[in-house]
Amino acid sequence: RHDISIDAMVCECCPTSAVQLGDVTLVAYRDRSKSEIRNINILRKVGGKWGNPYPVHEDNWMIPGCPVNGPKLAEKNGKVAIAWFTAPEGDGRINVAFSNDLGKTFSDPIRVDNGQPQGRVDLEWQDEKTVVVSWLDAKEEYSTIVYRKIDTNGTLSKISYVETLGGGRGIGYPQFELIGDKTLFVWTDPLEKNQIKSRWIGL
Repeated sequence: RHDISIDAMVCECCPTSAVQLGDVTLVAYRDRSKSEIRNINILRKVGGKWGNPYPVHEDNWMIPGCPVNGPKLAEKNGKVAIAWFTAPEGDGRINVAFSNDLGKTFSDPIRVDNGQPQGRVDLEWQDEKTVVVSWLDAKEEYSTIVYRKIDTNGTLSKISYVETLGGGRGIGYPQFELIGDKTLFVWTDPLEKNQIKSRWIGL
């Protein structure tokens, strides 16, 4: 076994995400161009061979530093969804897009935030037509974990609240898992002795 380079210039501090669909591997990550444009790219591996990377969407976010804000992929029965944070011209937003062809192409992005997102997304399919996405909203020195449902036709549920925290980047990446008709959220609270917190929420 040996390492190979599949993209030699990326945003190093943004976490990557990957899913497996039969013999197709999809990897999503934040790319970096020489002009400091940082779009979310997709790499596909089919039949043991990596294809050329391509952007999920031309966000054209120019930022001369890593935002530490990676994308999240989720798959269900061959369908793929992706969520990511971007902020072209300082306009922060959370986008979701869908693919019905194993990640060859993605739909136009659906903006799902309420205008004050900090990013740090997580994403899961609830059923064949609905995904749940979570992220951090920012207000002053506090961050709020929120989530909402998005149908593949673009219909959005209301935004729901989980927890408001201090601690800035120390909060990390809140995560959730769908288990039956409930959701388990887990996050880090850097201002408390018991730093790992969780909560069950009914969807």
